[in-house]
Amino acid sequence: MLKRTLVPAAFLLLLAGCSAENKQQVVTSQEYGEDWPFTVESVELMCEPGPPKALLKVPDGTVYALNASASQLAKERGWSDAHTISKPSRWVKGTTMDYGNISQRAIALCPQP
Repeated sequence: MLKRTLVPAAFLLLLAGCSAENKQQVVTSQEYGEDWPFTVESVELMCEPGPPKALLKVPDGTVYALNASASQLAKERGWSDAHTISKPSRWVKGTTMDYGNISQRAIALCPQP
């Protein structure tokens, strides 16, 4: 009887541990002011481990690749390119705003080995 109770309990603990690794963080334009690089008001940052794949999700559910590791899998996974929602740069004509600091925040959400 004890064995039948412990196995499901251990399985539930294992599942709880998996969800804890998939951290997410909401970031808004209010936090960045004029330095907000996106055309949407808020994003949800995410990271997939492996080589870290920095991702963001916008309110309509679209997921965007933020770094090279994510971009390599974007087509296969149905992710879009974050440059498509980036505002034009105030400093360099013909380019988009840099979102490297936001990409780094997403990477920080990845589980550490």
